Amino acid sequence: MCAATLVPLLAIVAVLTLGAAPLAPAKTASSQALLLSPRVQVGKTFRWEGRILERSVESSIHGPFEHFISRRDAYVCTVLRGSPTGFLVSRRVDAFAPAHQPWMVDNNGSLSKEPMVDLPQPSIIIRGGREFETDGPPLNYDPICKFYSVTMFGVPPPTLKNGSTWHFGQTTFFGRTFDVDGMTTVTKLDLTSGTVALRVKITNDHGRRIGALVDMVVGDGGEVLSETDRQAYVYVSAIPKEIGTPSWVVVWTLHRF
Repeated sequence: MCAATLVPLLAIVAVLTLGAAPLAPAKTASSQALLLSPRVQVGKTFRWEGRILERSVESSIHGPFEHFISRRDAYVCTVLRGSPTGFLVSRRVDAFAPAHQPWMVDNNGSLSKEPMVDLPQPSIIIRGGREFETDGPPLNYDPICKFYSVTMFGVPPPTLKNGSTWHFGQTTFFGRTFDVDGMTTVTKLDLTSGTVALRVKITNDHGRRIGALVDMVVGDGGEVLSETDRQAYVYVSAIPKEIGTPSWVVVWTLHRF
């Protein structure tokens, strides 16, 4: 047997003897560290910009009429005291309204000369991913300050990995009162940057219809870095189809700045 033939045979023997290399362990991380312990310090100010787009199609004697509005808000929250596991934070909303049409602008409008309305909000306490009024009662609606919210998006398992899911239910969502069920899924876990991407499905009508579909990226221990919330046009049916296009569409986007 020549040397050229012997080398491949030795390689085959080595594979059969040693077996396949063991699979790398799944990458996991603590949900407490990733979602429930934002990096805060007294005096630190967090800022987010949100935009809501609403499109509706109405019938008229001249045919369908499309109506489009847009509003932009800024959310400013300053840490007054506390630690990452529980802190008191002030809240302010800076609402931008075009002078020619207060609170809304059409898709051809300019945003460069919008006047700003300063709307201070009561301070709240954020503790373990839950929001409380300063005198104690919990909040069950959008707290304005954009940190991961257990109340709104559910209690995560102790450890997270790609594909982790958890379910939740509540009677309020973004301030509107009705019973909803939700499921949150980890779509991407990046241990290098310390970020986690989540998809949240909110269902009503006993789970037959998706009322909202939320995609968000959370970093720095719990701060929402970006969020896209699509409402009023997301459906499920017997066929694999999630996105529909009815006459009314609402899209909410948010990013940190």
